[in-house]
Amino acid sequence: MKHKSLIIIPILIILVVGAWFFNKKYIQSGNKEKNSTQFDQELTKDQEETVKQTQEYIYYISEKNGNKKIIKNNVLGTEKEEVYSFDQVSLIGNLSVSSKDVVFFSSSGSAPGEVKTINLKDLTEKTLIKNFSKPQLIAMNPQGNFLTFTSFSNVEEDYGYTLYIMANDGSNKKKIYNQDEPILLISWQKDGENIVFIRQKNKNHEIVKVNIESLEIEEIYSSNEDINSLYWQEDKIYFSKYDQNKKISTIFTIDENGQNEQKTKIIDEALVNDIRVSGDNLNIAFLSNFDLSGERKTGQIEILFTEISKLSELENSQNILGFLP
Repeated sequence: MKHKSLIIIPILIILVVGAWFFNKKYIQSGNKEKNSTQFDQELTKDQEETVKQTQEYIYYISEKNGNKKIIKNNVLGTEKEEVYSFDQVSLIGNLSVSSKDVVFFSSSGSAPGEVKTINLKDLTEKTLIKNFSKPQLIAMNPQGNFLTFTSFSNVEEDYGYTLYIMANDGSNKKKIYNQDEPILLISWQKDGENIVFIRQKNKNHEIVKVNIESLEIEEIYSSNEDINSLYWQEDKIYFSKYDQNKKISTIFTIDENGQNEQKTKIIDEALVNDIRVSGDNLNIAFLSNFDLSGERKTGQIEILFTEISKLSELENSQNILGFLP
């Protein structure tokens, strides 16, 4: 009996020490995943230096207990900072990269609300339009002086989904386009002269370009697969398509005329939303939603570092607003 005890005690000590070491290592690695970017492949020293030279910050939406906040972070995920907390927000639009304003709609319940902006440099909040019915989509031009938005109407003579443009004070409102099927996404050209939007037509998703002066519309691209993201960056239009059979998303680019289609990245087992490109074109951010039901939920922020062709993961978010220096 005495010999058995002598054998059991060392075994117990080994098990306890092993469990302590495993837990310590697991907890440390867990903290690291929460506080920094995780790359899909190990970086060389030169690649690490290239990533560190990125001068732009990414802004995105985080929600906890029903409270939506704007988060600022560097692309490595090591300088996370809460910059603004929304009050009674029901729709968040885009980041206007020149004016540095985020446009949003604030309301309580189904009552008319207000179109507002928050400037991400001086954190000034402005009310642009009061007593405004809730739009389905809203986007501000890069200069911050025009808005596009969509709404749905049951009225017979104006039935369906309508895309409008107006000045940022609500004046000079013009109808751009109307159809029975949904209008899904809107993105502005950098100079503010054109917009692109996604329309659902029959079973296709189409990218349509509109000149805001003439209001002429032109279909520049059509797909029998769902287009889930749209972003116009300089001379390229970025978008993602989802193949339901293969369960993959592919990020593409085309030029402003819908030509020169190129694949940028393939993402397995995920829906890709909210593509945003940094001003220096070094980083492409997007949300990977691993719930393939098609319902929009929180996704994983992923950043493609184009100079080194490496992909990293940041954290979960509801929306990516974009990049600013």
